[in-house]
Amino acid sequence: MPRIEWDRRAPQLQLPDMMDEMDMLVSASFNRVISLFDHATGPVTMLDLSAESIRALKRFGSNLLSDEKIEFPGSKGSDGNVVYLDKYRRERLITHVPDSYNLRYDGTGKLIGSGVDPSGTNGRIDIHTDEYGTLTLNMSPNRVRSDFDGSIESEVYFRLHIAVDNNGAFRSVVDVFDVDVIESSLMASLSACRSRIKALTSLQDGWHDGTGKAPTAKAAAAATRLLSRRPSMADSYSIFPTDGGGLLFEFVRLGWNHSVEIGPAGKAEIYSSEINGDGEADTEASDVESEEFIEEFDQVAGTRK
Repeated sequence: MPRIEWDRRAPQLQLPDMMDEMDMLVSASFNRVISLFDHATGPVTMLDLSAESIRALKRFGSNLLSDEKIEFPGSKGSDGNVVYLDKYRRERLITHVPDSYNLRYDGTGKLIGSGVDPSGTNGRIDIHTDEYGTLTLNMSPNRVRSDFDGSIESEVYFRLHIAVDNNGAFRSVVDVFDVDVIESSLMASLSACRSRIKALTSLQDGWHDGTGKAPTAKAAAAATRLLSRRPSMADSYSIFPTDGGGLLFEFVRLGWNHSVEIGPAGKAEIYSSEINGDGEADTEASDVESEEFIEEFDQVAGTRK
């Protein structure tokens, strides 16, 4: 019977000031897992899980045999016993996972097509994106003619709801909140920011007095994604490398200095300080793709719509 234990000492070598935070994060995650697996003992309803959780659930215990189980010592389920996962319980959970989900998708892409049907009642534009390929957005014929006619190959900004499957593959556009051609002056700022990020990724380990780590690919990808999610902010940014292998966005907005620090793992934190006062604020590290991050960013930057 293999026994798996968390070695708390190992992460402290890299994160010496985060012992309490690490304990809280792991304990909270452990309790959520216990609650999920205990759920399989009674009537199972459709699970409300994130895409990442669904993918993790499909991997966890996938090789269990019919006479094997994974126990969680110290736990107590609704039946008063130690919670465990076996092949039967796992199958009960897997069959109650939705096969698709909706997510907010903000970004930029290239306008590659537009048109109005012969009846003149329906219009559409086609946008190529790096993440999901070509997206077709339905809209009024008048909007197609006035805002997108003659703009083929231009970069556009969009805010959408899309449906994707549990593997993250695109299925359909559910709703269009906003879409516009990016103005040439803003496009120049976007290009300058992208070039800056690319230049910083060419740094080598030891760039800062022998101690600086080169920005990681994950940090660069997250930084590029941040640019795409809120391109209207591109002319406000100053972008720098951090010693730990991340990237830093600095900007001034609404009487505050703001710093978005993207760590080497691609997670972002926002630090803010009042220019003419003592006010300070910060956020928890989160994924640039998450709704939590973009809500925090919109709040400090005043870009909420």
